[in-house]
Amino acid sequence: MKKLFACSLIALALSLPRTAAKAQFNTFDTHGVVALATNAAVTATVTNTGRDMFGYTGQDIAVLNWSQSAGTNATLDVRLQSSTALASGYADVYGAAYDQITNAIPGSSGILTMRFDPNAASRYVRVIQTVGGSDSPAFSTSVNFIGRRKYN
Repeated sequence: MKKLFACSLIALALSLPRTAAKAQFNTFDTHGVVALATNAAVTATVTNTGRDMFGYTGQDIAVLNWSQSAGTNATLDVRLQSSTALASGYADVYGAAYDQITNAIPGSSGILTMRFDPNAASRYVRVIQTVGGSDSPAFSTSVNFIGRRKYN
């Protein structure tokens, strides 16, 4: 899972646009990564802590890495919520939900990407993950935002 995650970050970083003036520098001079949900086992509904997205602008990419480790007919729903305050007042961000992962079998894994614009959300963004299915379904997941910084 870690190797898959690292490869996906490198591939996405190389595909992000660079300005001509910064072409000789690393993409991460103008772009950054925010871990919205760190790699963890999910067996029920998990609400992650909000992350401050103030320093990012433009429509960039949120990457969901997942692997399914247990259960039958397992499903995974992942969506983003935002709030003006870190501790409360969260609501779903319109259009910021991944396609449901359905009928996953133990050992299956994948990467889903979604366009996400922090300017279309409130300052703090968090991830809600919900697992369904039978026979104690479990997933290992992480969600990372890769985006342009407002200030370099």
